[in-house]
Amino acid sequence: SKTERRLRPLKTGIARIGLGAEARHDFQLDVQIIPIGINYSNPHRFQSDVFVNVGHTIDLSEYRQPFSQDPRTATRLVMDKLQAELERRTVIIEDERLAILTGLIEKLYRSELRDDTKAQDKLHQDFYLSREIATAVQWFDQHHPDQVVAFERRIRAYLHHVERLNLRDTQLRQPFQRMPILRIGFFLLAGFPLFLAGWLANILPFKLAEWVAGRIRVREDFVGSIRLSAGMFIFLFTYLIQAGGVALFTSWATGIACLLLFYPVGLYALYYLKSVFHLRYSLDYLFIRQKRSALILRLRAIRQELIQELEAGKESFLSHTDPEQKGV
Repeated sequence: SKTERRLRPLKTGIARIGLGAEARHDFQLDVQIIPIGINYSNPHRFQSDVFVNVGHTIDLSEYRQPFSQDPRTATRLVMDKLQAELERRTVIIEDERLAILTGLIEKLYRSELRDDTKAQDKLHQDFYLSREIATAVQWFDQHHPDQVVAFERRIRAYLHHVERLNLRDTQLRQPFQRMPILRIGFFLLAGFPLFLAGWLANILPFKLAEWVAGRIRVREDFVGSIRLSAGMFIFLFTYLIQAGGVALFTSWATGIACLLLFYPVGLYALYYLKSVFHLRYSLDYLFIRQKRSALILRLRAIRQELIQELEAGKESFLSHTDPEQKGV
């Protein structure tokens, strides 16, 4: 389990345990190993997207003959099959610099490749698009390294300008997208009392969980797990204290009702805040488009040039690789 886009060395325990159990029962247990790739859009952010990619099962009964001849060879065969399956279910990039560049290209280009008519398959599409982008980036780095370095410099400069303006690339990709300001404004106004209730009920456990997670020193890939674990206990404990306080001054029925409502109104408060940020970003974009229209036009032109270069790169990559990949 790592946030890096690579597969760490696998331990042989799963194969040795499975084959050993089958051997003791004359390979009649029907033990299956199921490879699963778990791909997060952001492994450290609450409620981020996750694509669970289940691979083909590995039937250990198929390794009866190799195991009878040499258990170590059978173990290695199982692990080779498992590694191959896991590599198909995840995005693998060994070079950290190329992994970062792939992420930048995804931010800019993946939405251009996505088939919007299949919105229900977004996570499925994004996984395979990310894998193809990563493959293409590694191919170009091997065959045209100077071109990769030059493109990396340009895309970094573009995204840096966008971030300095406190904008997002999607706003430049869809500059004329209409925003229902009145509808969003009415929702924020009418929903403020419920948001306030959710915020008051959850701000204390939220801050406590954040403080506790910040005091625990762990590897970066365990930060999300620590926050989740600390949050589960802190939120539950705080909810019980708050519900007990309500019950003490009102009634037990009211306290239990509050206990059941703390979490859903907290989720509503989170959704409300996301709407506020979305409105703020949209208004910022409208303001900048009015005051600095020349800069916005220049950024759109730079973005279009980058997209055209990526399109040309895609055609070049497909023309020099396996023809079967052209259907991707």
